[in-house]
Amino acid sequence: MGIFEKKNDELLKNLLGTWYAYMYPSCLTGIWTEDGISMTKTEIYEDGSVIDEYNNKGILKIGHEQSFIIKESKNAKNLNIIRFNNHHVIYRSTFRILIFSNQNGKRDEEMVNYGFYSRKAYKPDEAKAILGDIDKVQLKLDKEFATRVNES
Repeated sequence: MGIFEKKNDELLKNLLGTWYAYMYPSCLTGIWTEDGISMTKTEIYEDGSVIDEYNNKGILKIGHEQSFIIKESKNAKNLNIIRFNNHHVIYRSTFRILIFSNQNGKRDEEMVNYGFYSRKAYKPDEAKAILGDIDKVQLKLDKEFATRVNES
């Protein structure tokens, strides 16, 4: 049996429906942010398909201890990977996520972001209080590092 062939009906049942993803965006202004917070309403379906309010589509893959969602952004065609611990989902209606993505509008500038999914639609100030300091939950590609790799 392959890594993603194991069925976890309890986890899938807990993931079905509407979730709100909260994180700090790579750019603190823009259409996807409200008061410096990115909130994205996301639907997870029984077949494992995922779609958010911006029509970005993806798939849920369930592993033994962690699972992830891979979404392709509709416009930029970048892949965003959202990883989480399964045991957090089973016991909570809010759980932390780790997001691997490109910075908004930047093709070759990746970033890692911590955020959270919740069943609750939080106000921006409430989400900020949960997220805390942006410097502790976000890591952007260092351009000097990228240059060194490209030149080696």
